[in-house]
Amino acid sequence: MMRNMMDRILIIVVLKITYCNSFQNFQNLIPNGNNAPNPCTSGLWEGLGHIGADGGGDRNPFGVDFNRAGMKWTSDFCNTDSDKDGLSNGEELGDPDCIWTSGQQPMRTGNISHPGICEPLLSATCQQQNKWLKCECNKDKCESLNEKGILRTSIRIPATSIPSKQTSYYCMLFRLPRNDTFHLVGTKQIIDNKDITHHILLFGCNEQEGQIIPSEEPYECGMLAHRQCVNIIGTWTVGSDGDCFHNATGFKIGSSGFQTAALQIHWNNRNRIPNMTDSSGLELFYTPNLRQYEAGMFAVGQEYLNIPPRVPNISFRSRCSSACTEVMFPKGVFITRAVNHMHYKGIQQNIEIYRGNKKIRDITHEEKYTYDKPVFYQ
Repeated sequence: MMRNMMDRILIIVVLKITYCNSFQNFQNLIPNGNNAPNPCTSGLWEGLGHIGADGGGDRNPFGVDFNRAGMKWTSDFCNTDSDKDGLSNGEELGDPDCIWTSGQQPMRTGNISHPGICEPLLSATCQQQNKWLKCECNKDKCESLNEKGILRTSIRIPATSIPSKQTSYYCMLFRLPRNDTFHLVGTKQIIDNKDITHHILLFGCNEQEGQIIPSEEPYECGMLAHRQCVNIIGTWTVGSDGDCFHNATGFKIGSSGFQTAALQIHWNNRNRIPNMTDSSGLELFYTPNLRQYEAGMFAVGQEYLNIPPRVPNISFRSRCSSACTEVMFPKGVFITRAVNHMHYKGIQQNIEIYRGNKKIRDITHEEKYTYDKPVFYQ
């Protein structure tokens, strides 16, 4: 909970220039690279060499060995048992004789197992080997999305050409349901191009300054979707699973709330690959059963950081003083969820509440920050 007597919020960000990432085109360099099962779920582990199933985070044991082999399916790498479960990488991926080459059909496409995750998971050996593995069995549980009376609608861009440059922001304006007053209580991502789509934001639009007409097609927008659309009401980024707002809160949409929203998609085309398209978006969950409190998203910190050259790491501190919070929150607010946000050079971040000169508590405290595995503090 954050009251108007809060003296300051102190944000500490530590940045270090280290990071690795994964793209699905690596799947073509490995037999059954797009068919490795996720032992935690019934789905697939698409980022085969990474600790994140979607290709985010550090390399797992298989990814470490793959990098050591020069990102090539060599005989030595094929015969290696990266996850130490008694089966070689080739045996797990359907190439037991280590004869596969890129473009060929593997000897076996069924009975595939993950070469970077030791199985069976509950064995003593594998529990030791898989210390990095976190099977989030309850990740998809959001009680609000399953309540009686929940409505849903999808907003997504039509298939759109992705520019062959590293960073692009494209936006599109949509009309929200407005036949009644609703609370938006959650979102789910609809990701078409998993290689390139980096994050998605949904902004509610204030039409007091003039009516906003929904756009017929996406437009390149930069970081500002529309000058009247600045209230964040929905988010997705790599490693997250959409929004699940507190069951006592919601963003008001409809006849007495936001009637128009701007969808902003950030494409990260690091290799500047041409001739790709995307039609991603968000599925919105809303209800006419209004919550007790109105939701809002409050961003604190610095938008731009000047990182000097040739330093191993550097810390930045910023402050939101009580002189500001007393004006912004005259009646006080409840903080129900918080998440750190930096890009790939960031490695540590925390947000603290002070009253007077006394620290009250941490809102977030992340000693090992990784963009692709966001941690949500409840």
